[in-house]
Amino acid sequence: MSLSHRSCTTYNDSSWALSRAQRLFHKCLHNHLNCRNSAPYPLGSAPLPARLIDCSDPVRPRIVQTSPGEKGNYIALSYVWGGPQPHSTCRANLTSYMHGIGSVGLPQTIRDAIHVTHALGFRFLWVDSLCIVQDWPEDLQRELGRMRHIYRHALLTIDAASAETVHDGFLHYWQAPLAQPDVHSKIPNLGTRSRAWCLQETLVSCRSLVFTTSTVYLDCRTAVQNAG
Repeated sequence: MSLSHRSCTTYNDSSWALSRAQRLFHKCLHNHLNCRNSAPYPLGSAPLPARLIDCSDPVRPRIVQTSPGEKGNYIALSYVWGGPQPHSTCRANLTSYMHGIGSVGLPQTIRDAIHVTHALGFRFLWVDSLCIVQDWPEDLQRELGRMRHIYRHALLTIDAASAETVHDGFLHYWQAPLAQPDVHSKIPNLGTRSRAWCLQETLVSCRSLVFTTSTVYLDCRTAVQNAG
């Protein structure tokens, strides 16, 4: 597999890049036989995690609790925490978060992921710090034990490969080099990412939209294609 590329792009959250990423994503969903055959569930029938972020209003996202056995589509975020997460869901704020979180109070990486989810035309996003109640031991144990399946069943994983912490974000101005190297491996260059879970999340995902410091690309079971 090789990574196709443009000669130069200057803003990787431009409408052009996200529009191209959306086209590549839908092409994978509908035209890649290998990706369809390797998916654990048919489109729209994956079991949903216990909680998701509703990104219908990206300015005021909210936590939704799913019903047991409920099925559908969702996107997951793979990122590095890089320190304390004061925004995380706990028993004290769960009810208020179900009415609305307010994106201004969220770290930049999560805000960027909500923006991308909405821009791609999807409603639900899974983020561990918000979708797992962090001070509820039973919930932590149950949901952490399901994380491998959560990423495996996600329709797409947003991989914030360029963000060293949750506060950095991954939609930045950048100048791509004149040539991008071919990608010969399913394991991307994660740069400064040190959390082992990030690599696991990338490997088990059916497809990933990877945001690096120099480009954004879709990595699926069929191809690696540059979107920006």
